[in-house]
Amino acid sequence: MEGKEWNDSVSEVNHNLFLDCVNDLNHLKLMTIPCLYSLLSVIKRQLFGYCDASTVAYCAVVYMRTISSNDRVETLLMCSKTEVAPIPKTKSMQGENSIHRLELLGAFLLSKLINRLSTRLNIELNNILPFPLKINR
Repeated sequence: MEGKEWNDSVSEVNHNLFLDCVNDLNHLKLMTIPCLYSLLSVIKRQLFGYCDASTVAYCAVVYMRTISSNDRVETLLMCSKTEVAPIPKTKSMQGENSIHRLELLGAFLLSKLINRLSTRLNIELNNILPFPLKINR
């Protein structure tokens, strides 16, 4: 840090470092991440989904369990999503986000993730297992 105020200019060295970083971001387009779930030896695929909520946010996560022809079992994280709890629209509803409502929103989010994945991966409905995440509170 240079000890500058918000509107002060940075040094030429730091300015050039910043521009180099920004230019390097263009190389991210060239990066690819292979999908490990497209193994040919897989004979069974199952999607497992979990969701949970707190007073400030809700989330969902989907895993895929695969069984290969040599009976090897693997579990892969496929996707996850977190949302901030909605703000009540009127003053009279301030603080009215019940945990039950937010857990329903988490379940809805989970259903959207599972639907998207099962459609893209062509996974049958009987191999999809959604679970609400329950922890004793």
